[in-house]
Amino acid sequence: MSISPPEAPPYPTTPEDDRENDETSAAAYAEILSFQWCFGFNKDLPVLNLSINNTKKIFFIAAQIGVLYDFAYNRQQLLIGHRNNITCCCISNDKRWLCTADSGRDCTIIIWDTITGLPNQTYFDVINGTGAVAFSSDAKYLATLSQQAPQIMSIWDWTAEGDRPICALELKNDYSNQHYLQFNPRQSTQLVSNSTTQVIFYEWSHENGLNYYDPELTERTFNTSREKLGYLTQSVFLLHPTRVVTGTTTGKLVLWDCKTNGNMFEMNKNQPNIVQQNDLSRQSTKITENREFTRDTLKSSTSTRSGTLSSRKSSAKTNEQIDQDDEEKTYKQIPFNEPQQQTNIQNNEERSEFSYMNKRALKLCEPQQKAITVLATTNDLVVTGDIDGVIRFFDQELKLRMWFENYRIGPIESISFTYTTSDYSPPYITNPTHKHNESTLTQTPFSSYDFILSSSHAVIAHVTHSGQQISIIKRDSSTAVYALDTHPFEHKLCFANASGRLQLWDYQQKMIITSVQHAHDNAITQLRYNHNANFIAVGYSNGQLTLCDALSLESILKAPFQYAKAAILFIEFSQTSTYLATAEDDYTVSVYRQNLDSEDIYTFLGRYRAHYKPVRTLFFGLTPDDNQPILTTIGADRILAEYDLNESEIDHLALKPSTRIEQIAEPMSACYYPSSLTKESFLVTVNNEYKYKLYNSGTKMCRKTVLGPTFGSPIRKIGILPKLDENSNEEYIYFITTDKIGLQRLPLTGNPYDQMAIIAHPNRVSDIRSSYDGQYLFTSGGLDNVVHMLHVNPEVLQAQAQLGGKVFF
Repeated sequence: MSISPPEAPPYPTTPEDDRENDETSAAAYAEILSFQWCFGFNKDLPVLNLSINNTKKIFFIAAQIGVLYDFAYNRQQLLIGHRNNITCCCISNDKRWLCTADSGRDCTIIIWDTITGLPNQTYFDVINGTGAVAFSSDAKYLATLSQQAPQIMSIWDWTAEGDRPICALELKNDYSNQHYLQFNPRQSTQLVSNSTTQVIFYEWSHENGLNYYDPELTERTFNTSREKLGYLTQSVFLLHPTRVVTGTTTGKLVLWDCKTNGNMFEMNKNQPNIVQQNDLSRQSTKITENREFTRDTLKSSTSTRSGTLSSRKSSAKTNEQIDQDDEEKTYKQIPFNEPQQQTNIQNNEERSEFSYMNKRALKLCEPQQKAITVLATTNDLVVTGDIDGVIRFFDQELKLRMWFENYRIGPIESISFTYTTSDYSPPYITNPTHKHNESTLTQTPFSSYDFILSSSHAVIAHVTHSGQQISIIKRDSSTAVYALDTHPFEHKLCFANASGRLQLWDYQQKMIITSVQHAHDNAITQLRYNHNANFIAVGYSNGQLTLCDALSLESILKAPFQYAKAAILFIEFSQTSTYLATAEDDYTVSVYRQNLDSEDIYTFLGRYRAHYKPVRTLFFGLTPDDNQPILTTIGADRILAEYDLNESEIDHLALKPSTRIEQIAEPMSACYYPSSLTKESFLVTVNNEYKYKLYNSGTKMCRKTVLGPTFGSPIRKIGILPKLDENSNEEYIYFITTDKIGLQRLPLTGNPYDQMAIIAHPNRVSDIRSSYDGQYLFTSGGLDNVVHMLHVNPEVLQAQAQLGGKVFF
């Protein structure tokens, strides 16, 4: 099947642009904030191999963004279209069509063209979200399982018009959450799904709708306890027309086969009730119309262990009610009622014993003792990946053919094989380590296609030469990323995760420079470069503070500072790094002073609890009279505290009189207002009532209140964007809310056209930093293990502000 991708829609133009079509500029397509690169990926979702023949291309998920990554040329193409974190994905057999889906508010299913990177089909507001997807072997049909209960199984003809599935049914809650789904590669009308305790087999057709069967698999099935049987992981179809195999967490394989014997199936396999794939293809142009797809039409089905009956059918008897001369060949949906449902039950009971999908657990194999995490097929081989990172290849009789145990990338999360065309001849590779086969049995040498592995340690590997060679493509963060910072005058980015690993990247060349593993049991919560980038201050969840070399990322202290008693939330250096301050989770502030005459780089001055609620922000400034460094903190208790650093001594941190800056609202963040915009020195704060406030930095009097951005949640952090052009008078504030990142034009006027925001991390944005030249913003997503890099184009925001409020008729 060949489907031509749609042409990209033309970019909207104004009447003035119509006169200049020959001089169309690329700037017309510019965005204020545009995603450029994704550091990290979701290790819990499969990494798909998009390689064809000798190309090298993979697909992985980074929060709400899908990434097409050409690892031969180190290029990323970002697929942006989801509002929520992507929950599942799949690829067609020919690597052409890619499906991504999410769950949550405004959830969508999107089918992408991997060649152009454009969406080819989109389904909006899918009931209960999507937790599993699968393409049929010819990529014509898409099967989906909803994420939330009650789960709904749906079959979609995504190449046809319409936004409703061909057929769907609601599964029982007793089956627990079905998390894996697959089509039969040789029969598009058959599917299998499984949860941790239940395997379900499906059979569908345009005439009879969707049937499913739920065979029993309990401790009594093989007289084996649940502890020894384990929990189910994934299921695949074998080459045998009726057999399916399922992996378990105890290393066992459950073989499923039809309840009837083989002779009866050979006799009845051509019965009319079995819909052949060729027949179904001829009916593919029939679109079901007037179909109301709601929860009320998805009634729970009546099921038995011998066969579960369809809960939603398009009865073939309804064709008698349709005009035989109808050239469009459409079907009308019959409303559900008890007599119709009873008829369907009787018909299914009569033919259930002859169904290919009416299976039972036939045999329990134990090829290994470690948990099978991944189950896949390639050609005539069954492939397993386990919790120890071992890959095993079995034949169709589940006899071991080959295994590879020295990859050492951690528990396997996905296996995906390269697609080869019929005219491709792979180069012959001689294996210098091959030894003479001393076996007396003749057997063909083992060979397999190249494949991609991903592990729960956030490692992606490319395996070639029939498993003999492995190369690491990516080794990213396997735990939450909270802390990040950018180099003060170079294109470098440093970020760290909750397991103590630091990574240093050249974000211009997209190359990793250094990766160092610190303490595994101590999460890194904050990073900060000093003013000349000699070292990086690193804060931990247990209150430790250390200084690391800016290039090697190794600690340069004999022992870390351990004065803080809670997690470090903020780290700041003064303008010349004379002072270093941290704010902790127990509402305290710790200050250190540089010591040039000693081996100890910094000396601890003291700790002070000036707030009785969490510290919202901490920053250094200069006094207006003598330009001496001054430290300011603002807390959720609405108190602004200043620390007198000149009067502070060792074990004595001096505090100036505090100021209450809010009465009801709660301040969220603050910074110094750009001096180029005013003659007066101001502090700008933002509160949870969506308001900016300007305070005189000396008198602490409020001089101005302006409505701030209202993008669903209050602003949590603000910062001044460095100027792209030193001669420009334009200034901007960048900010983050709960899930968005935005840009605000200065001076503050309250004009909503002066601001914008986009979703950066659907769950939560953990932190934000700007590059030293203001060209890029970097956000960490916390639990999604991802850092996003966004390009800043403030000229577009400037044009938006100038056009704001104008109405064109």
